[in-house]
Formats: sequence, structure tokens, C-alpha cells
Amino acid sequence: MVVYYVSRFIVFSVVIVLGTGVLVAQEKKQPGDEPTLVSGDIDNLVLRQWRNEDQSKTDDLCLGDKLLEWDGQPLTDNDDLVKRWLDKRAGQTTRVIVERMETVDGKSEPRRLEIKLLHESPSDLYKDALFGGRTEFRTAEQIHPDWEKIDPPLKQVALQALADKGPQVLQALDGAFQRQLQMLRDHYRSDHIAYLLTRPFHCEMWARQYMDGAAAATTPQQLFAAAWLLADPQSRALPEIAPAKPIAADATFAECVAALEEQVAGVDKAYADLFSEFTVAEQAQLQKWMESFQPVWRGQEGWQDFVDGMKLTKRIPSEKLGRAMALSGLLMNEIVPGGAIFERLKATAAAAQAGKPSAHTTVLGPEADQATIETQITIDLGGDDAIVFADHSFPNIATIYIDLGGDDTLLDRGGGLAAGIGRTSLIVNAGGNDVYLGGARSVGFGLLGAGVLWDFDGHDTYRGSIFTQGVGCLGLGIVLDQAGNDRYEGSSYSQAVGLTAGCGLLLDRDGDDVYVCTGKDESPYGEAGEYAGWCQGCGFGFRGAGAGGVGALLDLAGRDFYRAGQFGLGCGYYFGVGVVYDRTGDDVYECSHYGLATGAHYAAGLVLDDAGRDTYLSIRPAGVASLGGTWDLCLGALIDGSGDDVYQGEVYTLGAAAQTAYGFLWDKQGRDFYRTSGGSEGEGAGFIGGATYGGGRLARNLAIFLDEGSAEDDYRIPERTNNNSGVHSEFGIWIDR
Repeated sequence: MVVYYVSRFIVFSVVIVLGTGVLVAQEKKQPGDEPTLVSGDIDNLVLRQWRNEDQSKTDDLCLGDKLLEWDGQPLTDNDDLVKRWLDKRAGQTTRVIVERMETVDGKSEPRRLEIKLLHESPSDLYKDALFGGRTEFRTAEQIHPDWEKIDPPLKQVALQALADKGPQVLQALDGAFQRQLQMLRDHYRSDHIAYLLTRPFHCEMWARQYMDGAAAATTPQQLFAAAWLLADPQSRALPEIAPAKPIAADATFAECVAALEEQVAGVDKAYADLFSEFTVAEQAQLQKWMESFQPVWRGQEGWQDFVDGMKLTKRIPSEKLGRAMALSGLLMNEIVPGGAIFERLKATAAAAQAGKPSAHTTVLGPEADQATIETQITIDLGGDDAIVFADHSFPNIATIYIDLGGDDTLLDRGGGLAAGIGRTSLIVNAGGNDVYLGGARSVGFGLLGAGVLWDFDGHDTYRGSIFTQGVGCLGLGIVLDQAGNDRYEGSSYSQAVGLTAGCGLLLDRDGDDVYVCTGKDESPYGEAGEYAGWCQGCGFGFRGAGAGGVGALLDLAGRDFYRAGQFGLGCGYYFGVGVVYDRTGDDVYECSHYGLATGAHYAAGLVLDDAGRDTYLSIRPAGVASLGGTWDLCLGALIDGSGDDVYQGEVYTLGAAAQTAYGFLWDKQGRDFYRTSGGSEGEGAGFIGGATYGGGRLARNLAIFLDEGSAEDDYRIPERTNNNSGVHSEFGIWIDR
């Protein structure tokens, strides 16, 4: 299903809307596709994309028409057309004179036509996403006022390279993005993406502030707080909530269990309050929506049900969901190593009895166990265990699993393994070489809730299919692995994915790790041998239903390997923000179409690697728009701090941009190797593609390729040499210094 929709999108939905007053037309053979607009070249203003291909239809424009006059005035060029188009408002009409080539008796002859066009609002196509109570959207100046006086290095590079026309170029680009944001005021649109699209040169500052905040978290409460700042569309802090009454220093095992159950009951109450304002029928609708949650695209079967469920969620007060998150963070504080309840459980474990001390809690002994989770709370005293999390064991009530040690295998059968679906689901594993076998929607998945897994030690394996290993939608999905050489495997929409109003966080603090997410779902473009990813630091929005959130993959140390399917490794889609942040180690990144600091359609993808001899590869045949190469009102930035690195890309790569976008590649230090597939200048390193969408939107593109710190780089790209610079077309900047 996904393959069908996206391939249609690429073919028919080529031009994106300009602003609130433009004419909207849909490809009539493909209901549900994006609005399309006139697009012309500067020489002859011929329609290259339009809904109508029937030349005999004289009451509408037709593909191939040459535009001559607009309301009685001649059109001078493409920008003139766009300006006049933007002046129109919904409900107004325009008298257009066109020249149409028609075939008469086998001969092609020009015909002059007068056509009356009615302007409609493009927002109508996004009405489901715009539906909701939110009316206030902060500007960049309001989001980070303290940063307004800072002039980032990449902005200085752009202004110097573009000389006198630099301010005008940047102003035009900003205007295009501002108009789009003003039009598409999606209820769930995040302040983070609004900031990044209007302050693209501040992207490294933004990434370091928020990623460092998550990396610095030493307690679950701090981790929840950092992730919530990324998930909440308005980046509001979690509410201040007093912690529960401290447990006595000499508390017995039974008293620890009782204290834990009391805190869990408090979290359950917060979720009950979350849904209390809905009718019984609406609660049933939301429950069904959560249980059937899956990737869905406009025009597919199930789209309207998905949209209706998303609309219901907009009635949930953010402060109530925030309270549930805050209480969950406080609860997890108690049950991780160092937490009061965990330490007392460990100290009194020898006297504990295996079994069920209450209706809510099960205790597994220190020997090797095989068990199926049957209660809200499970405490495993150790041993090499095989644990099954049964299908939908506990709908809408919190689940807790605490393991004191052992090499364990945890198997999910559809709903229990750190799957916070309308609830909080927490797993704490104190140590051991563990295997987490999650199917779909598990192992750190939060949907209107929080699914969090914190593993403290061992060489661990994480396997799943879709929506796994740190995926959040209207909540938090978090996997935190403290130490060990770990392996993460998923098929798609996995490994740090931020869906609508959510944060998906995968944080690995140490070890030589492997991340693979590809190989199951066929390429959205039908490219043989390629697969969808939507993974590894991906911010994904359901286009027309809900803007994307923030997906962040943080690896703080070790020699790591990343392999992502299409749309992965620091990728944003429909107002989503995707981030990969690797602090140190000799790492290898391998991506495909839309990978490694990229995005499409009002989104941002960022990759920061601070140190190490790294390899960035987009070498498969479909490696288009990668390594800081972007497409359509997006920002992509790949920033490498130091080390002798290798970069190999395909097309629109190594700092490239097309369709009114920003694409940056900045290597700060080291002797580096650069190559694009065909070797031609037009494939990367400051390359600029077309700006035809929306008639150009009164702006062009900005790509920056900047290599610093060495005069001995190896360029396998014509015209790119050490200690040299240039500007490609409008406006691609490449500098080696």
C-alpha cells in the first residue's frame, strides 16, 4: 500500500502550494494527492504540470498551455506570475489569456483562449491536519530569543560567497518558508520544525542543546523531561510534581512491592483522567484507533478512520498527557539501579518468595525461569530467563518489568514489551547479555503514552519489525542502553522515530554497535533491490493528518555501523525533525534514497558526528538526495567535527538542494575523500537543482559544501579542488579552505 501511494505522489503531485491565495488543483485521476500549481520556465511560461490534459476543455487551463496575460496585463517572467498568483485570495477569479497548441487535420496550430479561473484555498486539502484548538504559533524570535543576536558560521559563509546579493537571497528563501508555515498551521506542528526552517543556520546550536540535554540525563525523570521538550508541539516543560513518599531505608520486600503498586496506581489514574472527557463511544473509537495503529497514507483504505482518530486526540489537554509523563518519570526513578525501590528490592531479594504477593504483582525467582507475564508488575530476581509478553495483556493500565540480572530473552507477542499504548509500560534490566524480540509496536513504543526500556549492561540484541526501538506518537518511545556492544534490527519506522506530537529516542551510551533497518518493505519508488526505512533518527508526519515529531538517535561512544533503508539516518518528512548524533568513534553510515541528513516536504534532517575516521556512503543505485542533499522546502545538514573521513554519494548529495531547500555539508577538520557516482559536477558538493515547485515560490535554493582543516583532501569530483571555491548556478556554494 505504501509503495502505491508514494510512487503516485512522485509522479502526479509535483508542485507544492505557495500560499493562502493561490489556485489549487488536484490530479483528478488520483484522489487525495497533493495540490498542484502552475509551473513555467522564465522563457515561455508553459504549464508543465496541471490537472487537465484535455485540449478540448476550454473552461480550464491545460497541460502545455502558454500563459500570455493575467487580468489584462502581460506576464513578464515566472516570478511575475507567482507574485500575481499570491495576490489572489480564495473566491476571487482571474482572467487568463493562453495560447494552446491544438491538432487540426493532423497539423499543430496555436489557438488563443480566454479562461476564467476560480481561486480556492490550498488549506482545504489540509483541513484535517489544521482541525483543532490550536491557534497560536510562536515565531523563531519567540522560540529562542537569546539566539537572535548570534551569527552562525554557515550564515557568514553564505553572505560572503554571495556578496552583494546574499541578503536578498536569504530573505527570499525565508519568505518562501514563512509563507508555507503561515498557510499550513497544522494543529500538531512543532515549534522545533518552525524554528529550524526559519533559522536553518542555527541548526547545529539547536541540535546540540536538545541532544546534549537528553544525553546528560542521569535519571529517568531527567530523561522524560528532555524527551518531552522534543515531543510537545509547543516545547513546554513537564509539570512539576512532588515525588511519592520516600520508602523507608529498612523497608521489607513486601513493603517495596506495596509502595511500587501505589505509585503505579497513581499513573493509572492519570491515564484514566486523560480519557475522562470522552463519551463511551468515543473511548471505544480511540481504543480501536490505538489497537489498529499503522502507517497509512491519504487515499488508502483506512485513511478516514485514521484521520477521525487523530482528530479525537486533539481534544486531549496537553497538560494532562504531560502529567502522565511526569508521574511515569518519577515512578521509573524508583525502579532503576540507584533508585530507592530498586535498591531495597535487591537488598531484600534473598528473603523474597517467588509467586504472586498480590493480584497486581508477580515475583520470579533467581533461577532460570520460563514465564508469561500475567500481572501489571513483574519482578525478576535473576537468572537466565525466557519471558513472554502476551498479546494486549493489560490494555490502558501501566505495566512494569524489573530484572535484577541474567542473560534473558524477552519475547513480545503483540502488546506488552515496553509498549505504552494508552498507558505507560516500563522495562528496567540491570544487566546481562539480553535479547529483546519485539514484533510491531514494541520495545520502546509510545502511543498516547510512554514505552521505555532502560538496559544497564551487557551485549544486547534488539529485534523487531515496525514501530519498534524508540518510536513515539503523542507521547514518548525510548530505548536507553548504558553499555555493551549491541545490535539493533528493524524493518521500517523504527530506531528513533518521532511521529505526530511524539519523541522517539534511542540512546546508546557506549559500545561498538550495529544499527540495521531495511530489507522488508519494498522501495516507495519501486526501485529494485531497495527498501523503505523511515528510520534511525526520523521525524515522520502523516501528511494531511498530523505533522511529524522528533526522532533522535544518539550514540555517545564506540565504533558503530548504521545501515538504513530509504528515508533514514537523520531524515525528516512532513514537518518532522530527524537527528543522528554520534559523539566519537570510527563509524560507518550507509544510506539510500533520502538518507543521511535529508528531508522532503517541510522537514529537517540533521547528522552530527563529532570525532572519528568516519565513512558516509550512499552508493546504491537509488541514492538520490543524501548526505546533506534535500528536496522541497526542507533543511538537511551533515556536520562532521574531525577525523579523516570518506564521503561517497549519488545525486543531490554532499550539500545539495532542490525545490526551494537548504542543503549543508560541513567537514570541520581532517584529510577527507569525496566522490559522487558519475563524477560530474552536477551531482553534488554545492550542487543546485531546480526550483520549479510552486513556480519557484519567489526564491531559489541554497546549498553549502564547506571543507576546512586540511589542504590534502582527495576530490573525485570535477571542478572541486583544495584551497578553492565557487558558486554553482543559483545558489550552490562550495569552499575548501
